[in-house]
Amino acid sequence: MSPSKFHPTQLSAMVSGACAGAVGAVAQVAVGFLLSRYFLPRRQDNNIAPRFIGRVFQKSGRPARRARDWSLGILFHLAYGIGWGCAFGLARRWTGIPSPLLGGATGMVVYVLAFSGMGVATHTQTEDRPSRRSWRKQVSLIVVAWTFAMCTAAVYDLVAQRAAPKERVERP
Repeated sequence: MSPSKFHPTQLSAMVSGACAGAVGAVAQVAVGFLLSRYFLPRRQDNNIAPRFIGRVFQKSGRPARRARDWSLGILFHLAYGIGWGCAFGLARRWTGIPSPLLGGATGMVVYVLAFSGMGVATHTQTEDRPSRRSWRKQVSLIVVAWTFAMCTAAVYDLVAQRAAPKERVERP
């Protein structure tokens, strides 16, 4: 079935999106790890989800706990990927916007909602305000948001097409 004729059901779009989002979240972590190791200054990293969980507990009066923060951070990050992936699948189904273009827009939305001056990571002080970040940290946050979105877009098309029912060929 050609991509132009492919129109998944709503459930199929969500399931394909969830799978793609999980893969995108893993890719985002891998790229974030590499950026932390080879690009960012020593005291900066892209371990955002565990720091976010730690901040949430600290704001409720509980101390940071490394094992808890990392465990819940991993679960949060996968849930985040799956949720964004479902939203991506539905947006792709409803709008028909090509995945690469929708992926670029998704990357921008993820960055704004997470890392901009009004983003959740900024408001919880998980990340510094954009004006206080080093240029390297700023680039790394843009790259991880875009990595997630573009990987999700690419994997979505592969998964959705594979999940599509095959056309029957009538033989005379």
